[in-house]
Amino acid sequence: CNQNSGKCQCDPLWNVLPSCSIRGCASNCTNGACVDGTCECNVGFSGPACEDFACENGCSGHGVCRLDTQRCECSPWFTGEDCSFTLCPFGCSGHGTCIDGNCMCDSGWDG
Repeated sequence: CNQNSGKCQCDPLWNVLPSCSIRGCASNCTNGACVDGTCECNVGFSGPACEDFACENGCSGHGVCRLDTQRCECSPWFTGEDCSFTLCPFGCSGHGTCIDGNCMCDSGWDG
């Protein structure tokens, strides 16, 4: 603080007046809040300044988040809004139910 004027001028990133005691963020937290020098993103956003759209559950690690559609594009053998469901080979050939990637065959069918 300037002794003559009594005004403070904070060092870069320590820009919260009047005491310069709280660390600010290097960039504007577009979709979040600055907390002690780090952007904490609102739900659905990610990135250093919360500028990126984040797909549900990060596509469960089984797909990529398409920014143009803001939806997951699932890897082969996975489906669902967040790619969390495993598909069964050949859809159980129409003679069973797919549960967690395994076919539970209808009565009279096996395989």
